[in-house]
Amino acid sequence: MTGLRPKLEATLQGKSGVGTIIGKGVLRGSDMIEILEVKFVDGKEGQPAGKISENLVLFDYPVGEDEGADDVYYKLMGMLSRV
Repeated sequence: MTGLRPKLEATLQGKSGVGTIIGKGVLRGSDMIEILEVKFVDGKEGQPAGKISENLVLFDYPVGEDEGADDVYYKLMGMLSRV
């Protein structure tokens, strides 16, 4: 996984409350995902989801009110490693 932490930290900086991380990445080789884009959508809740279409990786990850960048980062890494 490359690029997730800096994009996630920049996206969540100054944010608080419930929302969803929506992201896009590209599969490089057989086991490397390069994260291209990460956005935070306020108030949108849902289940964690990830899918791969050809070499494009799309994911949604809900963020709880008290979760910081580190909390989300490690959980999201775990989810994406299983996609």
